[in-house]
Amino acid sequence: MRFLKYAAAAVVAVGSLGASTAMAGVPGASDCADKLACVYANPNFITKYEHKGGGAGLTNATADNVMSSFANKTYYNGAWYMGFDGRSSCYNMFKRSTTHELSSWQNDKMSSWRMDHGCR
Repeated sequence: MRFLKYAAAAVVAVGSLGASTAMAGVPGASDCADKLACVYANPNFITKYEHKGGGAGLTNATADNVMSSFANKTYYNGAWYMGFDGRSSCYNMFKRSTTHELSSWQNDKMSSWRMDHGCR
């Protein structure tokens, strides 16, 4: 019984470490359909401006330097880049996860993205 108590506490502690959240039913981003990845101009999944399906290749963003949150409801890892055409810094968009608010150094910096694989 004591083990279960400590294991539950560890799960809660680990789950609170990052802004990304793995999901079973993919909570949040209610306007992003299952099996899509969506990017938003504001934190907390407000003002969706683009989406892709899993396996979609690299494209430049329709709106440069405006992403503040994203939801990846696909079963593929994806990536976003600070530069056009997949150049510059790369950041992962892990499958079945969300980020409700990007860090201050990442906010409003996405120029291109893909849903066929993560950063390499």
